[in-house]
Amino acid sequence: MGGNVGKIVMLVVAVVVLAILFPIIMDQAAVITAHASIGDFTGLEAFVNLTPLLLWLSAIFGLLGFAGYQGYKAVKNRKKTSKRA
Repeated sequence: MGGNVGKIVMLVVAVVVLAILFPIIMDQAAVITAHASIGDFTGLEAFVNLTPLLLWLSAIFGLLGFAGYQGYKAVKNRKKTSKRA
């Protein structure tokens, strides 16, 4: 039970850190897109506009992947212990 609480706490901490970084990233994206010569860089504006979405998606999939791997390890260890008994 203690391991589950630790995972939930880490998930909440990760979401809080991302929520704190999100306005900073949005402000910097606005600065970059407001630059006068943004038209000189092909695709930069589209990439900058997608950056916040990519940040959240990578964090969500990273956390889900980590949780899935931890679950896989737990099931694998449980199977090893049941074979010994």
